Amino acid sequence: MEYQLEASFLHQCYNVGGARTAPFGPIAASGPNNPVLHYGHAGAPNDRQIQDGDLCLMDMGCTYYQYGSDITATWPANGKFTDRQRQVYNAVLRALQTVNARIKPGVPWTELHDLSIRTILDICGPAAAVCFCPAPVSPSPSHALYVWLELNEFVDKDHPVGPAGCRSYRPVPLSSLMLQP
Repeated sequence: MEYQLEASFLHQCYNVGGARTAPFGPIAASGPNNPVLHYGHAGAPNDRQIQDGDLCLMDMGCTYYQYGSDITATWPANGKFTDRQRQVYNAVLRALQTVNARIKPGVPWTELHDLSIRTILDICGPAAAVCFCPAPVSPSPSHALYVWLELNEFVDKDHPVGPAGCRSYRPVPLSSLMLQP
């Protein structure tokens, strides 16, 4: 069960690591729950039975002396990627490596985002375009793919949902960029 992944992670944080709290609600998603943004809350409580062939996604953290950690990992439940899962995983890994090689002071995050999307599309092709939002929310050319989270979670949760159901974006410092396979 997904909640067992959550419990195992939190047990490690609390029992072994000495943490006392989690900085946000743990996400332990599998199968069709993986793309659900901020899955794992009371309305979607990490309660699905994990199936053979599922990908498991954990986005969790713990707080230790007021430092809030955040780690995200995805792996196949049965220990073996399908060909398509491996292709997508490797595309995101290559995008991470490509962006890391280009990142430096003065390079706009929009350029890095576009580089990451181009890298993923070069490997996965147009089928990689997934629409989480019905309208582009950025002037970025590759944003025609309607990528919801870009290189990091730029969603401004303090502002109401805008036109077409998309939230507004806020700029973040370059040090906050994150891309993970």
